[in-house]
Amino acid sequence: ALRHTTCTNVEEVAASVDFSQRDKDPYPTIWYDTKIDYDRKCYVVFPSATDRKTYRLESLTAEEFSARDKTTTFLTHHNACGVCSQLQDLNTYMVKTDLTTPVRR
Repeated sequence: ALRHTTCTNVEEVAASVDFSQRDKDPYPTIWYDTKIDYDRKCYVVFPSATDRKTYRLESLTAEEFSARDKTTTFLTHHNACGVCSQLQDLNTYMVKTDLTTPVRR
């Protein structure tokens, strides 16, 4: 089901972590200077409980999440959006949990 979903705010998420220029190196020169918002977590937000074809990624505080509809808003990981994969990638990991052994052969 996750394989056929579309993130509707990819550009917004990319810009939030200063990755709006595709030809720019996304990794900072000073790696330890990366700013991480530890007060926010990344959530997938579907338009409705029955519509799961499109979604948005949103960085929410605990207070913001508490006001959301729990049938459409799901935690993906701790810390803000912009550091994870889209749901199609998550689907790949769920279907094939070991991606390293096959390529070592």
